Amino acid sequence: FRVGLNGSVNGESRSDSWNGSGSFAANRISDDWKLQFNVNGNRRENHFEVNDSTTVTSEAHGYGLNARVVRSLGRHLSAGARLGAEASTFLNQDLHVRMASAVEYNFFPYSESTRRQFTLQYSVGVNSYDYREETIFEETSERLPDHLFVAAVDLRQRWGTVNVSGEARQYLHDPSRYRGELFTNLD
Repeated sequence: FRVGLNGSVNGESRSDSWNGSGSFAANRISDDWKLQFNVNGNRRENHFEVNDSTTVTSEAHGYGLNARVVRSLGRHLSAGARLGAEASTFLNQDLHVRMASAVEYNFFPYSESTRRQFTLQYSVGVNSYDYREETIFEETSERLPDHLFVAAVDLRQRWGTVNVSGEARQYLHDPSRYRGELFTNLD
């Protein structure tokens, strides 16, 4: 289990802001199964005093849930399913749900997963989007197939933890629509 809380408050004579985020994760990894669940949320608010009678407020929030169930097919190979749901004012999403099947290869045996993992994962799925406002593509909702490649390193030692992961995602209906992300965490 892992719980995370983060927040900050900032103030000046004509502006102030605050933000907060929280997360909860529960993972169970055995020789046969890998179960991973996490829930997260964040909220940010900014106030800017333009003049004595006008204040501009900017707000953004988001919430998410992710689950992964994986069955081992040997010491290094596994297959399973991913499910994610999120809502985000920043991303213009009332609700985004992704369901996918995946295959994963771990360079370390799964029996060592509580201490170290180096995984490559490929998934194919379907995304369902309901937008808060019409998009630049004139959509208020849509269903889009995609594929996703994830490379991740997780090391847990007495001296701390290292997590690095990169993702590349591409929509199958329009290959020109893609994105990449890189995440790092050191404790």
